[in-house]
Amino acid sequence: MRLAAADPARAADHISKVYEWKYSEATTIAKALVGTGSALVVLLLLPIIQPDKAAPLSEFGLVVVVASALVMIVLGSGLYLGARRYHLEFLAAQTLLAHLVDIHPFLSLYEESKS
Repeated sequence: MRLAAADPARAADHISKVYEWKYSEATTIAKALVGTGSALVVLLLLPIIQPDKAAPLSEFGLVVVVASALVMIVLGSGLYLGARRYHLEFLAAQTLLAHLVDIHPFLSLYEESKS
């Protein structure tokens, strides 16, 4: 409400920027998690491709690496899929802003009366 009352001409740009930041942050974190999980999977393939008899991978180490990789990939994928909700929130915010801009004179009076 304050954004629509203060600067209705640029309010849509402010909302667009905020949701652009939120989506960018969520997808960047998701990509980092999936990338790290994928790197751990590649790390598992290294002993198979080039076995080293002097330093074999223990069963516990294998379980830890596999579990870590799966958790990171699942979390990253979930976060990436969850970032899609920002589009719906953005549309709802733009719709609400359009209604608030329509009643801009009332909002200005309301903000002045609070001061």
